[in-house]
Amino acid sequence: MKSDTITSNLAETFNGWIINARTKHLIYMLEDIRVLLMQRLVKKRQEMEKSNSQICPRIKAKLEKEKLEAANCEAFPSDDYLFQVTHSLDSLNVNLEAKTCTCRRWDMCGFPCCHAIAAIFFCHREAEEFVEDCYKRDVYLKAYAGSIPPCEGERH
Repeated sequence: MKSDTITSNLAETFNGWIINARTKHLIYMLEDIRVLLMQRLVKKRQEMEKSNSQICPRIKAKLEKEKLEAANCEAFPSDDYLFQVTHSLDSLNVNLEAKTCTCRRWDMCGFPCCHAIAAIFFCHREAEEFVEDCYKRDVYLKAYAGSIPPCEGERH
């Protein structure tokens, strides 16, 4: 599974997000969480529909930071898709076909690390081509396409 969030941190983030609801009685807590999720689905979908980029904005920002760091890397080709990349007195192997790097960041996160970007730039290609599909606009919109229906209050 490709993710830029550590699993345990994701649970902590969710618990922090529902902290006000957690102080309530179970039924009211669940209702608050339902409303929060209902609003979040709409908000995230609307934000992405406004974006012109084919990659999610947060991932695009991280990719831009990696591109800047790639300037400190030097790529040496072994063949069309295998590279040895030097970075800060370290040497790493990058495989563009398998989308892997010795640092394993690309493997775990799903978007190229600075070492991979150095190899990608050596091939005169764009780093955005190598981002996993789960971070692309159309997949994101599919994930947020559903909705949670509204419910009547207790009185009705």
